[in-house]
This record gives sequence, structure tokens and C-alpha cells, in this order.
Amino acid sequence: MDKKILFGFLFLVFFIAFGAGMKLYDFYKSYDIPRLDQNVSLNNLNLNFEKETELVQNLTEPQQIISLEDINIDNLEEAYSLSRNLAKEGNKQDAISYLKEIVKLDPTNLVYINELRILYLEMKKTDLFLEFTQTLTETYEVKLNNALAYVDYLQSPDLGTANLGQKSVQSITILDEMLEENPYDLLARYARGLNNLYWPSGLQRTSKAIDDLTFCVSAEEKFGDQYFEFWPDCFITLGDAYVKDGDIEKGKQVWEKGEHKYPNNEGLKDRSNLSDKEAVKLVTEVRGIDIFQRPDASITNLNVIWE
Repeated sequence: MDKKILFGFLFLVFFIAFGAGMKLYDFYKSYDIPRLDQNVSLNNLNLNFEKETELVQNLTEPQQIISLEDINIDNLEEAYSLSRNLAKEGNKQDAISYLKEIVKLDPTNLVYINELRILYLEMKKTDLFLEFTQTLTETYEVKLNNALAYVDYLQSPDLGTANLGQKSVQSITILDEMLEENPYDLLARYARGLNNLYWPSGLQRTSKAIDDLTFCVSAEEKFGDQYFEFWPDCFITLGDAYVKDGDIEKGKQVWEKGEHKYPNNEGLKDRSNLSDKEAVKLVTEVRGIDIFQRPDASITNLNVIWE
């Protein structure tokens, strides 16, 4: 089948699949990207993870067994330590039960809700995670993890192309709302850029990925002296997006700039000194070109930020 006909067919299928009950998504309009002027601070980017880092660094072994009924705001950290031990022992369902009680009491700590979502993903029960979050106060942390949960669905081998597109759009819709509230939110913008990066190039989403990922690289250039685990990934993904969009030389320049700043990063080293053909081959394997590529299973786990 001719590629243009195929992409047109897929495009139609996507809209039929999620047109009912959901606003139709504007596939082609470029994103409005804010300027990072001198008035923008690191706090505007929502990159303060001191609370999460302090929690993990100060975590100790539990001194007692706490029942689910006895979990309260004063013993959350000890209850969380218990949940981690349960998960390590393979008792994921029990760990989930603890984490649900913890998140109910504190839906503002990314450590708790991220770990809960990842456990549900490992058990292939993301549906139950999203059902649970509907009962919570809709904090920033809840919205972000809801958006990431729809990306978690992309790991399912049972989802066809239309369903993959539907789940990605549901994630993007949440991220759109978050960026309307704060257009500088780096995690939301990075996640939206990644969403678009995995779409087939024929559906013309890659330029939208470039919009968001360019913002991320610009943020690194302004705030890169402040440690953030994903700074190197901003260069990796933007370079990948340019290569996928056909601008191989520009993509390689972005990779080179990133490697100069982060010479020990494995992803950037893998992209070092590639020929044009090798660059396209790598991006095809990692991001897909003409297909809806499933992302790596670890892509939504935020724990690398604080652990």
C-alpha cells in the first residue's frame, strides 16, 4: 500500500477511534512556546524536588509493623518504608495497598504516587491506578502521573495502532491542561514532547515534539548549572526528533552539543560520530519513523530524579 494512503487511513482511524466523547485534537497547529526571559526562575519550571529527595535520603528501616488502618500523617515515611520492603519481597499487591493509603493522605509527594503507578504498571493494572486517582484531590502530582499512566498503556502488546494513538492523545490532553496553567512546566513539556516523538512521521507530530524539546534544551542552557537528571535527555530527544523529521545534520549537531556538556552520558555517547545512515537507523530503532513506536518501559519512572 502506498505510504500516503496508509497514513491517511491511519489518520482517519485515529479520529474515528477517539472522536466520540473526546474533543478532536488539533494535529497540526504548532505549540505556543514561552520565552525564557530573565524573569523566569527555576521554580517556574517546577524543578524543586527537595521534598522527594529528602524523603528518600532519610528513609530508614521500619521499627514496627503498621497496619493499613493505623497509617496516618505522622507515620507516612515509616509506612512507605514498609511498602518498599513488601515490593522488594515480591508482595506487590500488599505494597499497593499501603501506598494507596499513603497517597490518600499525601497526594503532593511525587515519590509516593510515582511508585504506586509503577507498581500498577508492573502488574499490568494501570486501569486500577486511574480509577484510584479519580478519588483523590487533583494535585499537580496527581495530574502528572495520570498523564504518565496513559503513556504506561503504550507498553501493552495488545493495543493496536489506533488505541496507541488514543492513549497518547489522552496523555497529551492532560499535559496541555497543565501547560495552560504553567507554560514553563518542564516535566509536562518534556513528557508532551516525548509523546509526540513516538508518533509515525507521516502524521506530522514530530515538529510538535521539536517545539517542546527545543524549550527543554533552552531551559538547560539557562539553568543547566542546577542538577537535573533529565538535562542530557533533552539533547538526546531533541536530536532524535530532528533526525526523525529529516534534518539529520541539525539532529547530530544537537547530540554533539549535548555530549560536549555531558560526556559521560551513555545515550549521547551512543549517538557520537554517527554517519547519516547510522543516525537514521538508531532513531528508527528507538523512536520509530513510519510506525507508532512503543517507548522503553522505564521512560515514565520519575524515581531517577531523587534516587
